[in-house]
Amino acid sequence: SPAAGAAFARALHHAGELSEEQLAAAKSGVVEMMRAERRTVPFLEAMARGAWEEAVAFLETVPREERSAPRLQLLEARAYQKLGRWGSAQRAAARVVEASATHSSWERGQPRMLAVALGSAAALELGDGKKALDFFSSVLKYDPDQSSVREQYKKLKAVLKLTEEAEAQLTKGYNHKAVKALDDVLGKLRGMDVGSALFRAQLLLKLCRARSAMNKHEEAMHDCQTAYRAVTEPGPGVPVSPARVREALEARASAHEHDKNFDGAVVDLRAALDKAPAGEKAQELQQRLSHALDRQRRWQCVDPSDRKAWQDNRCGHPGDPKSGRDHRAVLELPANLDQLAPEAQCGWVNRQYRKLARVWHPDRYKGVKARAERKMRECAEAKEVLVRQLRCSEHKGR
Repeated sequence: SPAAGAAFARALHHAGELSEEQLAAAKSGVVEMMRAERRTVPFLEAMARGAWEEAVAFLETVPREERSAPRLQLLEARAYQKLGRWGSAQRAAARVVEASATHSSWERGQPRMLAVALGSAAALELGDGKKALDFFSSVLKYDPDQSSVREQYKKLKAVLKLTEEAEAQLTKGYNHKAVKALDDVLGKLRGMDVGSALFRAQLLLKLCRARSAMNKHEEAMHDCQTAYRAVTEPGPGVPVSPARVREALEARASAHEHDKNFDGAVVDLRAALDKAPAGEKAQELQQRLSHALDRQRRWQCVDPSDRKAWQDNRCGHPGDPKSGRDHRAVLELPANLDQLAPEAQCGWVNRQYRKLARVWHPDRYKGVKARAERKMRECAEAKEVLVRQLRCSEHKGR
């Protein structure tokens, strides 16, 4: 240990004042220190190669008391971080901070300061904001004048408060307020040293849900896609968390459903179900999938005159306006359409189709082309069916 090395150095300096027994004890201590150093060489070599699994496997064979040096524990925390073992990374970082906590100046670049940054980031990955704050508090306890840490502490505290407020607004259905709070959180995170891609992904999933409920489908899907990439590609060597992927798939499925993209919702819910452990969560996802499959089937009920497709999809009575896809909703027709004269009804259908065709034409649409093609196709199908149902050809020219 470092203490053994220091003892031996003192012994050499005062060799004439020590007994043979004391000198032998000091020599024995430094020999043990050198043996411990040799035992950690494979770990250090594996770290240098970026072989994180190998490094951790080596280190875990070394007794804890022989790897208590802050430098080794910091490297241990780094290896766990690279492997996505956030709990182990947080605990190793906490040991570094505890072992080196003194009333002195805490400067950027010191092992204990690196441990604070690593430990707080690991805590955020675990969703434990209070523990992340505790790492900053440890610095301020021993060095109250550490201005950069104090600033980070204040920012993180504000971020966590805003996140709680956003969650409360989402629960109440106040999506506009939730979006504003979440945007503020993301803005504050960009100015912080503590960066967590996975923590940010969780915020983006909340934004996806809120914007989807506000019918801001393009923005919602962008948030969901960004979050999905973050959890499925967490970085070199970091294992993918099935639970996080499942959560992202569920959020994206909800966004698809709000946008009437039931095919996409079914695909995502099936993928989420595959990643769900047996139990209540799997049952909940199975129910959601069954509901989405039913909506998908009804959405495929396009034309009542196509008797075979109508029967195959179990669309109900062809004369029931609630059976099959709601073409009037697709073309955003007025609720009192049935109260208008036949010519006026047909006029509305044609005007709304032209209006929406200008919006969704793939050559003009600035967003996701696949979405524009789907919307354009649905508008064309709605117009074709309604023109025939309203007998617009008979009223033309009257």
